[in-house]
Amino acid sequence: MFSFFKRDNVQKELDDNTNSFQEVISVICIMLEISRLDGKVDESEIEEIKKYFDKNFDDTNFEETLAELQQKSSEETSFHPYVESINSNCVKEEKIEIMKIIWKLILSDGVIDPYEDNLFMQIGDLLFIKRSELMKIKNLGSS
Repeated sequence: MFSFFKRDNVQKELDDNTNSFQEVISVICIMLEISRLDGKVDESEIEEIKKYFDKNFDDTNFEETLAELQQKSSEETSFHPYVESINSNCVKEEKIEIMKIIWKLILSDGVIDPYEDNLFMQIGDLLFIKRSELMKIKNLGSS
């Protein structure tokens, strides 16, 4: 278990939060992996991850948590545990919101890397989101 989650204030936040613990961690790990996909992690990408983090954890040290989650996500060989967690904990509307967050992350550095775009579509497929809905997310986010 991550050391920062052992603190009482974080546990209370997790208990009070509508997003499940595993869902939030899964989304952040996917975001970290996507941010590394083009070979460099841009400051704007870290800022997008921090926004999602701050939305879910009020009084938690982002830098400490980020380091722990970067380590966790780099050790994982597949997205499937993260996708399974999201599929288990989220309804369709929540999955679409997650994909919007991921697309915003992809756009944040000003460059849509083909690998990022491809991975976005693959994750959407694994979350059982129709391609037409993924295209809407991309079109709305890019305009």
